Amino acid sequence: MRPPWLYPHRTLEPDLAERAALTYLLDPRATYTSVATAVGCSWVTVWRWVGWLATLVTPAALLARAARLDARGAEPRALPRAVPAEARARSAARARIVLHAAQVLVALALLQRAQPEPPADPSPLRWWLVAEFLAVRQVARVTRGGFSPALDISPRRRRAVDGGHARSP
Repeated sequence: MRPPWLYPHRTLEPDLAERAALTYLLDPRATYTSVATAVGCSWVTVWRWVGWLATLVTPAALLARAARLDARGAEPRALPRAVPAEARARSAARARIVLHAAQVLVALALLQRAQPEPPADPSPLRWWLVAEFLAVRQVARVTRGGFSPALDISPRRRRAVDGGHARSP
């Protein structure tokens, strides 16, 4: 066993997360697996990113910030009321998460457009994460601190348990 800080860890690429989430949320034919193949990550990663986006911030808070900058740029009607990914959700709770994630991404784009001077970064999510970190030192973690999921998510051989002792088949 190694200490936890020696295990490999993942880094977040916000533009990749944004692209994967938007593709999954808005494409009626998209699946976690097809999106993962297209962007070059695992399907679990796409699933986590969608859930993570839904917990970042409320769309209302982003629209309020956009309204302070430009009242015309903060139209609540611009937020999606339904997205194709909702129909693919296996539970009502996941459907709400999926819709909330889509609303967050749209609200981030509206906030970025409301800026008096266009930001240099074309990715609304990456721009917002950097601004939040620089302004209030808020870090948006994907997983809890000190935890790094295994990099290999392929099914592993099951171990047989005999009398409380594990043995390899």
